[in-house]
Amino acid sequence: MLLDLQVYLHTAPLCHIGGLSSAMAMLMVGGCHVLFPKFEATSAVEAIEQHSVTSLITVPTIMADLITLIRKKETWKGKDNVKKILNGGGSLSAELIKDATKYFPKAKLFSAYGLSSLSHFFLSLLI
Repeated sequence: MLLDLQVYLHTAPLCHIGGLSSAMAMLMVGGCHVLFPKFEATSAVEAIEQHSVTSLITVPTIMADLITLIRKKETWKGKDNVKKILNGGGSLSAELIKDATKYFPKAKLFSAYGLSSLSHFFLSLLI
């Protein structure tokens, strides 16, 4: 019986170390995978709510797109489920960090850009 089922939203392509290492980490812990052919913010926000996503990876542009859509929602059902967000590709601005903590209040926000050679190990430690 899994007490803390991990549901991972794949936003990074599987051909990138960030996408591949997170997929492998989820396989190792028996987590569920939510996959899309390509990233679209609307689909991602819907998936976070529908599948009770617990973790995801972002880059600043993806985080900005998610926040923009979440702001427009009357009710945001995903705020209590997301527990981990790994950001890569560049640092988040102070405004994006503030918004991320507002709209994902239970999530730990990790930065991992520039660590391609260590990301698979780092991500496995987060799970």
